[in-house]
Amino acid sequence: MIDSSQNDGRPRFSIVAVTYNCLNYLQGLIASIQVYPPQGGFEIIVVDNASSDQTAQWCLDAPLDIRLIINQENRGFAAAANAGAKHARGEYILFCNPDVRWTSPVADLLAAAIEAFPGCGAAAGRMLFPDGSFQPTCRRFPTFANIWFSRGSLLSRFVQPRSEGLEYTLPDYEYPTWVDAAAATCLLLRRDVFVELEGFDERFFMYVEDTDLCRRLWEADLQTWFIPAATAIHYWGGSSTDQSAVSRYHLASIREYFRKHYPRAWLRNRLLSLLLYLRERTIPKKRAGA
Repeated sequence: MIDSSQNDGRPRFSIVAVTYNCLNYLQGLIASIQVYPPQGGFEIIVVDNASSDQTAQWCLDAPLDIRLIINQENRGFAAAANAGAKHARGEYILFCNPDVRWTSPVADLLAAAIEAFPGCGAAAGRMLFPDGSFQPTCRRFPTFANIWFSRGSLLSRFVQPRSEGLEYTLPDYEYPTWVDAAAATCLLLRRDVFVELEGFDERFFMYVEDTDLCRRLWEADLQTWFIPAATAIHYWGGSSTDQSAVSRYHLASIREYFRKHYPRAWLRNRLLSLLLYLRERTIPKKRAGA
């Protein structure tokens, strides 16, 4: 068994991975962490959302110590990530999707950024597709204007925003860059900061909980930084088997985000809800047995 903690038993990093029927991806993530083990000690916390595969047994038999939390039902990402964070002992918490493969010392590079940039509350790695091309995971805070140019929206397929302020998804950057928000695909925060913010908002079952967290960081005068040197491969959608359900969760979370952060925009929220409902109606349902 590999010793992944410091001599005093308290690790510097707590790596939290939320899983749901994606054992093969989780195995790849663990293997990549072993190739780039974080300095100063680390622990791995796997929160399993009632998987029907052999995730739990594999974690118990894994070649390094994994702290396993098993939910009796699928609680979604935010609630499961919070459960993992409550068991974290490290100075830093690194939320990392199981379908990520580190191709660099991710944890060390992200921690160095938080320590180097005053006001940095969270740091995100640079995600790549398996072919090595850039995968955008940073974005502006959603507004009623820019949400229509978000990834996957119908409008974004036909119209390019004329104003830079209408861009939702942010491009690649050569140097460390302060961004509005970053996905929790591979996101590092100090544990005390995460606790002070009371973690992810569990009203978001899946998606947008990371954008909401980054917005609350910003409201607390803390920043989110994109760190291009901290590279990893992300098998987009690898941890989600039912893409129609994923799309519905995402639309529901967008609706909830605007209700939370724009509570007085009653008319615009009603219009947004209507348009999201119409978008949801176009999502094909998963066939039985598929």
